[in-house]
Amino acid sequence: MRSAEKAVPLTSAYSVVCLLPQAQFNNFRSCAQGNVFHSLLCLGAQRKGMVISMLNNKGFDLWADGYDKTVGISDEENTYPFAGYKKVLGLIFQTIMGVENAVVLDIGFGTGTLTTKLYERGCSIYGQDFSSRMIALASEKMPNAQLYQGDFSKGLVEPLRSFRYDYIVATYSLHHLTDAQKKSFLSDLRGYLKENGKIIIGDVAFETREALEQCKWKAGDAWDPDEIYFVVEELRKDFPALSFTQMSDCAGVLMLG
Repeated sequence: MRSAEKAVPLTSAYSVVCLLPQAQFNNFRSCAQGNVFHSLLCLGAQRKGMVISMLNNKGFDLWADGYDKTVGISDEENTYPFAGYKKVLGLIFQTIMGVENAVVLDIGFGTGTLTTKLYERGCSIYGQDFSSRMIALASEKMPNAQLYQGDFSKGLVEPLRSFRYDYIVATYSLHHLTDAQKKSFLSDLRGYLKENGKIIIGDVAFETREALEQCKWKAGDAWDPDEIYFVVEELRKDFPALSFTQMSDCAGVLMLG
């Protein structure tokens, strides 16, 4: 909860944003840091008796056009939640490039930042995302990719269940699932891997619960209480072979065969 001193300027900022001409509002949306923009949207929603959830296709549609820029701001400033974002994607990319013409399924692919690079280098791309707008943007970059809309908290959409994959990738998406949902979903996804295939997750993630709490304290008001981040030592109780590479103080890459 923000202090009263901080709440007033933020509310005022929301009012100013609401009065901007559409072109200027779009520019603000694409340049503002994600957590700030989301806070402003939530304030407006509360005033109108609505609720905005990040795990909501309309909410993600609102983010779509400026998503890559908001991520870039956080990464370059080395701040939660996207500190290390480029390193995370780089490690995943290099890993997948070890298999020629790999068949890749991306869960929550967003605007296709990672999968576009893989697509351009001969990978066969399949994907599932919550947002129709994200899918439209990604399809422009990857016209021959097989991209489907669907809520992955309910599992894979039916068409994607017909294939087997060298890699199943999820970058900054599975933190919308509860720990129990993560366990169930990962167990299910393993059944869609080819022999020697791997699940690769790049996300806000920590080796220990203590490390998560330290990051939470450091992030302060920027911390998103609605997102449920990976704690590797706890997840290893169900997946002992899980490997983890820490890429920043708030991000890492998990791999599971």
